[in-house]
Amino acid sequence: MQTEIAFISSGLSTIVSTILATYLIQKWYHQKARLPFDLPLMFGVVFVASALSQLFKSATLIGFIPDTLEMFRLRTFVIAWVYIPWSLVLMRILWPSGEKWHIRLWGMLTAVSVGVSLFAPTQAIMQTYHTVWILIIIIGVIVTFSVTWKTGRLKEVRSELVVIASILAVISQVGQIIWAAAGLTWIGDVFTVFSVTLYTIALINPWYKREVASPILEPVYMTG
Repeated sequence: MQTEIAFISSGLSTIVSTILATYLIQKWYHQKARLPFDLPLMFGVVFVASALSQLFKSATLIGFIPDTLEMFRLRTFVIAWVYIPWSLVLMRILWPSGEKWHIRLWGMLTAVSVGVSLFAPTQAIMQTYHTVWILIIIIGVIVTFSVTWKTGRLKEVRSELVVIASILAVISQVGQIIWAAAGLTWIGDVFTVFSVTLYTIALINPWYKREVASPILEPVYMTG
């Protein structure tokens, strides 16, 4: 029964992540000015990686994909793209003056992460490495968007929702170990669904669109 529940929850997480990733990538594609590091595209790539990871998980649960070290390598390679795009975004936000180093550091992280997925001898090493990096990046996102929330920068994004979504993502990642031991991995999938949904709402930010569209009323002074 627990396997069926885990399969359903993982499948739901896959579907939600795929739908929202498609929406965000289309949103980026239809922008007048498209940059390779725009937030909608970066989130879209992250959601695609998350969806593929959940798909691997679902397929493994029902025995469609064998639970082997080689398949786990493939899944962790996909998981790496949950945090690799964000590492570059955070560098650009937090260290704008170091632009010439961004691609170099990003390339090093990418190479090491791919190398771990390809050559690490055990699943434990791969899982620990990628989980640590996911948590580091998510914490970086929380710190970054907490600052933009408090300072009022980046008004086109609901920074507070990004912070909340990131906290849910941390809970999902940290809780996976506990929930897996108890056979309750579906709880992590629920947190993932809420997290991905909040991220998307934060990027769409319908409140900002209404604020921009609303005319600013000038004060009217009565003269005698």
